[in-house]
Amino acid sequence: MLEVFTNTTQTLAQGNAIKFDTTKFSDCRISLNSAGTSITIHTPGRYLVSFDGVGGSGTASTAFTIQMYVNGTAQLCAQTTNTVATGNDKAPLSFVTLVQVNNSCCSVNNSQTLTFVAPNAVSGTIAHANVSIIRL
Repeated sequence: MLEVFTNTTQTLAQGNAIKFDTTKFSDCRISLNSAGTSITIHTPGRYLVSFDGVGGSGTASTAFTIQMYVNGTAQLCAQTTNTVATGNDKAPLSFVTLVQVNNSCCSVNNSQTLTFVAPNAVSGTIAHANVSIIRL
């Protein structure tokens, strides 16, 4: 199990990952990298990934999206978008999804690395973000 969060406001330009600066729970199966921008699941199994946050676009009436990437590939089933009426307003963002980690061997590392990225061309801010990952 892992739960990480940030309550530090961050400006996210296109392609920037959220930086999580606080670990609430962790174990040896899942780790947050030293920069706080990626989470690696090391142990085979199915995992429930829950993301929630508060953020918005810097431009009025413009969509702001957070999307989960696994090993650098966007997960279309794991994204959340909001559109605020006034630039720099904040609104809720959340999604829940599953991640499968297969067995590894000496020649194949099947660990899954997750990042939570703002893929939009317009920058925005995130004031709070929380990720919980639980092995099922």
